[in-house]
Amino acid sequence: MPADVREAFGRAGYRADQKAHRLIAPGGRAVSAPEYERLLAPFDASKEHLPSMIWGDFIVRGYRLDEKTCRLVSPGEKEPLLELAVVIARKEYAALSTTMALERLVLRLRKLDPSQPLPLDVLNEIKVFGRTGMPLPPSLLRALKLRPGAGGLLDSTGKSYRAMQSAWEGERDRPGTVSVPLPPPPGLPARAYAAYAAAVLAGVAPRAPLPVPAVPELFPPRTYPARVASWERRLGDRISAKAQSLFRLTPSGRELLGRFRDTRGNLDLPPITILKYVQRPDDKGYGDSFAVYSSANRSIIFNHWALVNGVLLPLEPAKSRAALARELSNPERLARYLERNPAKLDELVGRVDDALYHELTHAWQDRRLRLMRESRRENAPGVTRRFEYEAFFGQFLYLHEKLALDPGRAVKSQYFNGYVEALKTPAAFQEKISNFYASHFLGSDDFPVLRETQAMRRSVASGRPARGFYDQMRRYLRNAGLNEGDAAMKEAEQDVDPRLKQYVQDVFPRLRKEAIKDYPERLKAAGRPDAALRLLVDLTGLSDANSAQRRAELATAAAAFLARPDNGLSASGRFDAEICVYGVHRAAGKPAPPGLPRLLARDGASEVDRILGIARRDPSIRAQALDSLYFHAEFLSSDDTRRVKIAGALEQNRPDRALDVLMGSKGATAERLAELARKSAAFLAGPGTRLPAQAKGRSYGALNAALRWEGKSFPPPPLRAAYARDAAAVVKQFVDKPESDRETRLRSLENVRSWAELMPADHPLRIRVAEAFDAARRPDRALLTIGPLPPESRTTAAAFRDRAARKAADFLLTAGPADDIHERMILQAAIEGESRRSGRPFPAKASREALRRDIRQFARFCLSQASRRPGERGELIADAGSWLHYLPANDPTRRLVAEAERGR
Repeated sequence: MPADVREAFGRAGYRADQKAHRLIAPGGRAVSAPEYERLLAPFDASKEHLPSMIWGDFIVRGYRLDEKTCRLVSPGEKEPLLELAVVIARKEYAALSTTMALERLVLRLRKLDPSQPLPLDVLNEIKVFGRTGMPLPPSLLRALKLRPGAGGLLDSTGKSYRAMQSAWEGERDRPGTVSVPLPPPPGLPARAYAAYAAAVLAGVAPRAPLPVPAVPELFPPRTYPARVASWERRLGDRISAKAQSLFRLTPSGRELLGRFRDTRGNLDLPPITILKYVQRPDDKGYGDSFAVYSSANRSIIFNHWALVNGVLLPLEPAKSRAALARELSNPERLARYLERNPAKLDELVGRVDDALYHELTHAWQDRRLRLMRESRRENAPGVTRRFEYEAFFGQFLYLHEKLALDPGRAVKSQYFNGYVEALKTPAAFQEKISNFYASHFLGSDDFPVLRETQAMRRSVASGRPARGFYDQMRRYLRNAGLNEGDAAMKEAEQDVDPRLKQYVQDVFPRLRKEAIKDYPERLKAAGRPDAALRLLVDLTGLSDANSAQRRAELATAAAAFLARPDNGLSASGRFDAEICVYGVHRAAGKPAPPGLPRLLARDGASEVDRILGIARRDPSIRAQALDSLYFHAEFLSSDDTRRVKIAGALEQNRPDRALDVLMGSKGATAERLAELARKSAAFLAGPGTRLPAQAKGRSYGALNAALRWEGKSFPPPPLRAAYARDAAAVVKQFVDKPESDRETRLRSLENVRSWAELMPADHPLRIRVAEAFDAARRPDRALLTIGPLPPESRTTAAAFRDRAARKAADFLLTAGPADDIHERMILQAAIEGESRRSGRPFPAKASREALRRDIRQFARFCLSQASRRPGERGELIADAGSWLHYLPANDPTRRLVAEAERGR
């Protein structure tokens, strides 16, 4: 075997047994002749799948997929990428990923109490590592099975990390570590140093590179070709020219272009192209991004699949999409298609110009700061997320200005929701971005974490013994490189922080005022009342009395827009808009518009299917997906089998949420609910459960309902102390909280009403909540908060309930919930029940006949809906029958319900 091939196999983890003349695989077995030939054969992309980060790295180097042969070929020579090169890339990527996973874990464990058990979020993060290609060493996994505390795990993790990082440092021998001449280190021969340093600075490694074709280093410092084929250049230049014309229409766009002018005033934008940055259309890869800026070749690469599936195909009539999808699966044919159809190119660029603005901001960061370059040289541990904040904030400023010019076009941006979130609460949006990048991009952190990581790496590099002159030189240059990384991080922090501060303190408040004042009407006039409502609700909330009339008008228009089958929104977009309309009506105390519950159930089901698929395909965002599923389950019908799937997905980490989802499902058995109730109680009472008290409200309510089904009382003994503590905290937070107006006060009290109703009827906290409702001139809520009492009760609660019942009777006829029949019935029944308990006559104004009239109307409504909604027929008929005991025996409504029950 030639020496160069043997060395390449060594990089892949193989070794040559010279005596036996055999090649030994990493596991210790001998490599057969067919396997040897396969490793030196071209990599076949039709049979094997590469992780998107490795695939993208080859694309950045200039490799391109030969569509006919499914081979990755090198730029220029068109040599196919060897299977052995892919094995080496996988091995190095896995080693790098594992080292970074250990690094992140060590940083987390250092901040925990070493005597305490591991928190649930740390255990979940460890599981995510393995599912996202960042496997932990077997020794550490064995240690985890012993359930160590944070201190014990830190010791095991630290040893594994130091061993892997030390091995990584020992293999480091790359040019480009430093970019400036350095004085010779003291105590070393100046002549030998000069020769070594000159070779390094000239980009020549002291040891000859491997001559095996296409064997890569993952993060080398040299520059790669941005564009290889002529069609890449033509298409990229057309995109750039069209984008420039759009940028010149807005102040922020013109300012961005000005950043790329050279000393002579000429525009020098990065090269742009559209490539298969990921391998297959079902592999979203690279964060499902539309585009990415590559610091390695200082170019912007648009994701071919994202543009085809996300922009171009939806523009095509449904009947011709399949044929067009086949044509556009080839990047070169996509380029020709856009050349033949300039209007499609205009539409494409008009949809992605804000994404391009974002990536150009990264290009500008790379030109003005050194951090990306030093990170690429491995002198700095990663790139700060504050670069992302700056890019998103600038992008949203540009989108804001686009909305003023052409709201109909701008609102189609995939970043519209992010724009609204950022204007609403910049800090919360930054946290969302941080969570996303932490789960998708290795090494993406904030400056404090980057500095901690740098200190750990410096410690390992300095702790490696240096044997001989070249080892000493490598250590010297490594420390010099780390010093450059430190300087680059400090420079970036001092540059970016003032920019972000200006956005948060000056720019966003101005944009928010402009958006609230003018933009809802502009969006409505552009035919998008749903987006207008979303903007108004998110930026003013549901409590702003000044916006109440505007919200009501927009909600009516949005409901009509959503009911149109040709509204052009995706199922996800429709669902978000439907939730917004639903929330406006609920906050105003009005019933949902006709047909909206059906739309919510339909589109909610579609969203659940989509998110379940995401959770299966991308474990790195599984936790975020499950949060969404829990919220969406509220809008599924009781007989929808998706409820069972959602509960199964939630059960392991959040059994309380799984129970909440199943309590509203017809697919739940008594045994299954009892099992989840036990798990839920243990989870809520457990010392490792770190949830805010208010966040447990729905979980406590679901557990109460499940225990009542079993004939048990709430809270169960293990949970009594935790529930009492949480209930007291929530009641204090909302009852004692001063509010600016009565409506806001009532909403705060509604937040704790469900908590109060889980307490004993005469509990002091329950009475406090009821008294607060009474003081806010809502005796109906006060009465319902106390709940029914036994006839013999003579407690403070009984006296209060008696007074509240008489006030509620007057309230019902003067300012009561006239639009909500069901709520009116519940209140009337409570008034009648209190009259019986206290021995007083039923109040004259809230007569028994008023209750009967509402029950008859409610029953007829349920029966009419039962004929239209076969899947919910039994449930609706049962709802109608549950109130019949208030009606006389000969009432015709009883007969109608009985006939419906027999027909069922």
